[in-house]
Amino acid sequence: MKIVPCETYIQLIKKWNRRTFLIQENTITQFKQRHFDDSLQLINYIPNGAKILDVGSGAGFPGMVLASTGLYDVSLCESNAKKCIFLREVSRETGVDVEIINRRVENLEKGTYSHMTARGFTSLIGLIELMKHLDIKFGVFLKGRNIKGEIDCANKEYDFEYQLYDSKTSEDGKIVIVKLRG
Repeated sequence: MKIVPCETYIQLIKKWNRRTFLIQENTITQFKQRHFDDSLQLINYIPNGAKILDVGSGAGFPGMVLASTGLYDVSLCESNAKKCIFLREVSRETGVDVEIINRRVENLEKGTYSHMTARGFTSLIGLIELMKHLDIKFGVFLKGRNIKGEIDCANKEYDFEYQLYDSKTSEDGKIVIVKLRG
């Protein structure tokens, strides 16, 4: 498994962060665990051959990091043009092959992707709405301590199965795997 060198990534983040606000400045010192390793742990929940849409990609977490592991069909969707320029620079500097889409996720074509990933993008109910809109059956999301409330809320609106796992990088973090029914 080829993984983007963390040092290359952090140097690019430091260079671009002040003008593009990719990550909180006070998290740069914990970059490897807080951002890189956090994203990397999702690889255990994505099957080979998945066609992944990472929504709200921002600084490339988790999508760019997942693509660096050899997942060959990863698309990063980010509506902020400056962040897309940054993602193209990371792709160029690291040799990670990804598709970078500078559009709002709501405007993408249905039926193109098998899996959706996200980290800090929106609530679980918002993610499920996007999955339904795009006809994506599986979601793999990094969520925080409020995930149980988000699951309860989403269960009132949608029919889905889920599995919940503890994050290996954050005491309060959770990984939620969603499978839409029907």
